[in-house]
Amino acid sequence: MANKPNPIIFKITDEGRLAVLDAQKQGISLSLKTFVAGTSKYVPNGRETRIKAEAMRSDIVTSGIEKESKSLRFSVTLNSVMSRDIYEVGLLTSDNKLFAIAASTEPLFTVYANVTFVGSFGMSLSDLDVSNITVTTDPDSAIVIKMIEDHLAAPDPHPQYVKADKLAQLDKKVDKLGENINSASNNLAEHLKAPNPHPQYTLKTEHDAHVKQYDALKKLVDTNAGTIAQHGKDINKVSTDLDSHVKAADPHAQYAKKTDLSAHTSAADPHPQYAKKTDLSTHADSTDPHPQYLQDKDLAGMKKQIEELQKQLTAAQGKVTEMPIGSVYVTTNDYKSSAEVNTALGYGTWARFAEGKTLVGMSTKAADPAWTKTLKSSFGAYEHKLVAEEMPSTALKVREAGYHGARRHGGGGTGYASGSQGKMIPLPTSETGWKDKPHNNVQPSIVVAYWLRTA
Repeated sequence: MANKPNPIIFKITDEGRLAVLDAQKQGISLSLKTFVAGTSKYVPNGRETRIKAEAMRSDIVTSGIEKESKSLRFSVTLNSVMSRDIYEVGLLTSDNKLFAIAASTEPLFTVYANVTFVGSFGMSLSDLDVSNITVTTDPDSAIVIKMIEDHLAAPDPHPQYVKADKLAQLDKKVDKLGENINSASNNLAEHLKAPNPHPQYTLKTEHDAHVKQYDALKKLVDTNAGTIAQHGKDINKVSTDLDSHVKAADPHAQYAKKTDLSAHTSAADPHPQYAKKTDLSTHADSTDPHPQYLQDKDLAGMKKQIEELQKQLTAAQGKVTEMPIGSVYVTTNDYKSSAEVNTALGYGTWARFAEGKTLVGMSTKAADPAWTKTLKSSFGAYEHKLVAEEMPSTALKVREAGYHGARRHGGGGTGYASGSQGKMIPLPTSETGWKDKPHNNVQPSIVVAYWLRTA
C-alpha cells in the first residue's frame, strides 16, 4: 500500500454543473453533503455519475466556501475495518448526485484498519455561481472536531505505532539480537563440523550398524528357532539325566570304588606286567643297554660321510646336466625365444639352428661328398628338376610316316609292295605324358626344434 499520497484534484462533473443550473432556475440552494471513497483505478473525464467501486462514505464534518476565491474547503472522517488504498473519491449532493470527482491509477491516500482517517480537502468553484451552493455538515461535527483536537493534543495519539525513541531502542536491540544470532550461527557451524557434536548420543552410523547387527541376529534366531528349541529340549533332558546320575548309589559302576582299591594298594607287586624300578638299575648302569641301536658317536661319523657324498653328487650333477657351448638341444617343445629355452633348462643363451633342415654327421671318409666334411655347411634342396644328363638312357623313337606305293595283301601279310621308308623321330611330350616338373627329394620326416647354445 502507498504511504505517500498523490495530489487530489477534483473535477466538477457534468451532472454537478447541471445540478447548479437547476438550483439557480428553481431559486433553491444546492446542498453538498456526502464524501465517498473507492478502490477503482482510472482517470476521470467529468461525465461520471458515480464512482466505480465505492468502499466507504462519510458526511462532511466541516466546510466553508470563500466567496472571494470561490474555493470550497471541507473535512471528512473515514473509518474502515481493513486497510486499503483509495484511488477514487467523490462529493455528492444531498440527493446523491455526483457533484465532483477525483481519481487516479495511483493511490490518492491510504486508510488503515481501525484507525480514523481525517482528511481536509479543497476545490475551486471559480466557473460556477456559488451563491446557491451550500454545504450540509454532520450535526456531530463539533464533537468530531473536539476529538481531533484531543487526538492531536494526546501524548501518544497513535498507540498502535512505535515512537521514534522506542524504535531507536528496538533498533539497538535488533542489532544486538543480530550479533547474538551471528554468534550462535558461528557456534552452530562449528558444532555441525564436529565429528561427534553430541557425545552423549550414539552416532547414526553406529546406531544403524547396531540395528543391522540386531536384524541379522534376529534373522539368525528366527532361522534357527527350531534348532534352538531342540537344544532346549536336549538341555532339559541332560539336566534330568544328570540329576538321576547324581542321585544313583553307584553312578560309575565301571570304575572301582575307593574301598575296592585297598587290596591293590597293599599288594607287594600290584603291577606285575611292568618292570620294577629296582629292576631297571642294571639296565641303566650298562655301558650299552641297547646294542641293537647305533650310539651317537657312531652316527656322527656316518653323518659326516653322507654330507661329503652329497657335495660330490651335487658337483657331478652340475657337470652332467649342463650342455656345453656349441651343443645342440633337441626338443619337441615350441619355445618362442632363447629366454624361454633358458627358463626351461635353467642356463645358457640359445639360437635357433638348422631350421627346416635335417642333420648329417660330419664325415672323414674320402668317398663322401666334400660338403659333409665341414661343420655347419649346408646342402640339398626340397625339390630337384632333372637335367638331361640325369635322365635314364633310352632308345625310344617312332618312325616318321613315309611309306608310299602299292599296298600288298595276302601271302606274307599286309604291307607296301614297294616304296621308301620314313626316318625315326622322338615322341613329343604331349604323347608321352611327361610334364617336365621337379620331383620331391624329402624322405619321410618328423619335425623337431634345434637350439644351438651360443653362450
